[in-house]
Amino acid sequence: VPPHPPLAAGPPRIGRAVTTPPPGRGAPGPPPPAPEPLRPQEALRAAEQERRAELARLEHLRGDAGRRRALGRSVDELTARLDRTREESARLRERALSLPPRVESLTGELRRVRDLAGQVESAGTALAAAERRRDAAAAYERLGRELEEAEARCRRAVDAAQAARERALALRERRITHMAAELASGLAEGAPCPVCGSAEHPRPALPSDGDLVTAEEERAAQAAADDAASRRTAAESDVVALGERRAAALERAEGLTPESARDEVGERARELADARAAAGEVHRVEEALEQLEAEVERIRAREGELTRLEAEAGTELESAVREHGRLTALLDAARGGDPGLEERITRLFGEADLLRAAAEAANTRDGAAEEYRSAVAEAERYRAEARFADEAGVWEAAVDEPQRRALRERARAFDDELAAARAALADPELLAADGPAPDIAALTAGAERASAAADRAVAWRSMLEERARRLSALRRELRSRMEGSEPVLRRYAVAEGLRGLAAGTSGDNTDNVRLSAYVLAARLEQVVAAANGRLLTMSDGRYELRYTVDKAAGDGRARSAGGLGMRVVDAWTGVERDPATLSGGETFFSSLALALGLGDVAAAEAGGADIDTLFVDEGFGTLDEDTLEEVLDVLDRLRDGGRAVGVVSHVADLKHRVTTRLKVVKGPSGSRVEHTG
Repeated sequence: VPPHPPLAAGPPRIGRAVTTPPPGRGAPGPPPPAPEPLRPQEALRAAEQERRAELARLEHLRGDAGRRRALGRSVDELTARLDRTREESARLRERALSLPPRVESLTGELRRVRDLAGQVESAGTALAAAERRRDAAAAYERLGRELEEAEARCRRAVDAAQAARERALALRERRITHMAAELASGLAEGAPCPVCGSAEHPRPALPSDGDLVTAEEERAAQAAADDAASRRTAAESDVVALGERRAAALERAEGLTPESARDEVGERARELADARAAAGEVHRVEEALEQLEAEVERIRAREGELTRLEAEAGTELESAVREHGRLTALLDAARGGDPGLEERITRLFGEADLLRAAAEAANTRDGAAEEYRSAVAEAERYRAEARFADEAGVWEAAVDEPQRRALRERARAFDDELAAARAALADPELLAADGPAPDIAALTAGAERASAAADRAVAWRSMLEERARRLSALRRELRSRMEGSEPVLRRYAVAEGLRGLAAGTSGDNTDNVRLSAYVLAARLEQVVAAANGRLLTMSDGRYELRYTVDKAAGDGRARSAGGLGMRVVDAWTGVERDPATLSGGETFFSSLALALGLGDVAAAEAGGADIDTLFVDEGFGTLDEDTLEEVLDVLDRLRDGGRAVGVVSHVADLKHRVTTRLKVVKGPSGSRVEHTG
């Protein structure tokens, strides 16, 4: 860039020469001549345009620089994505190699559990048979003890009957032997003898060995003998009946001892439990196998997708690297010796601005020189018009600063007085002095209203200030009391949390179970466990109850009332059901099993006290013939255990199974009870 030539030094402008006279007010010399104008602007403008043109070309390359940076980021992202894709492909290949052995293992496990699940019915039947043999073996052992006791009672009854018979015979023989003495004891003087008819009784017979046996004594002895014989017959019948029952129990037990029968029941129960567990595992293993197979398919699909993504990423990466290299070469050529494109643009902008400023400074210098020449000519013209002979006369007529300040103050004071006079003359009151008189009453009323409004405003202000002070005091008091209530609030928060937890409404209580339901759940589990033994028998090994914290479908209470629910495990289908899906008959014997289980648990909780009497009210009409037999078999077992079972029913078939019956007969005068059977 050609350097701008320095401006020639020149004297100050004429205005400054007038306001600042030289010392001693001497006449100054003639002004120096104005400098000749120089013309470096063309070279400066040409250099600026050259840099502006290059800046325009570089501005077009800024988009390429942005694209280059974006391509650099894209290269990094594509490289990282390609690495992730390859890593994921390696993991999927490794995962795909590990899945076939697991699929094969689960397939074998599924065959095993399906085989076991198919044995549920046979295992249940075997368990029921084993339980019958166990009960028969226990009954055989118990009946053996009862038979021994009955035989002992029978022997005692035989001995007592024999002794009573011998005593009755002995008394009869003594009475027959002393019959003459008995007749003699009834003779009276003058009365005829009932044997010979004589009225005289010279030698009445006397007993030879003690007192006479009376007819009452003989009858009492015979009655005692008859009673003893009856007891003997009853004891002998009991012995025979117990023997027959013991033989039947031995036949039902099939020769097993109670120990071996219990061992067999345990083994069959384990087999049934294994089969049921396998039935429950079938669904889980099937789901696991389906998940593995689905995962294999997903891995295969993902591998194909990753292969496609890897090829696409490789193609994009190659194209981005190629374009990035091209733009890098282009931008490197454009930046020249500068560190970068932005630095070159910044440098060129600075040089172009400096060149424009230099050209403008040259123009300003030329204008100043022209202005200087015009000012000198104008000063000469003003001097001539003022009729000053020379510049020295101008300096002599000039006044100093204090004089000029005094003159300015006088002029300002005059202007102020003039403005005040004009304002007074423009006063509206003076202009309207000849108009109508003002309404004093209306103005007074307006003034009073304004005063009253001002008083009300002051009163409101005082009241609001008082309220503000009161609120500030209350705020301070509330803050102090709240600071002291933090322990109480913490205790309240703890108590509220415990209340919500006990009520089942707290978020910490994930099952929404009330404390009362949680406590009762332990007893419900015991009742369900006690009921399942009888329910399996009544349902022919099909149904089993299971406790759950979820609410049953038939329970109309709120969700928070959970914790006492039950599910029905169907061994035939291998799935769990809601109790509401059971039929009427199934619901009846399930409820009956639960009632019996509740009785067992209540008896155990009462210290072993037995509930000797059980009434079953209706419900038998909902059972089919086979299920009715199973239910009655369970009730018969309760009777064998010593319980009295009462059945209230309208089912006619129960007449053949219930030996002792009470029949309610309705009539016009009311109902009556008849004993039948």
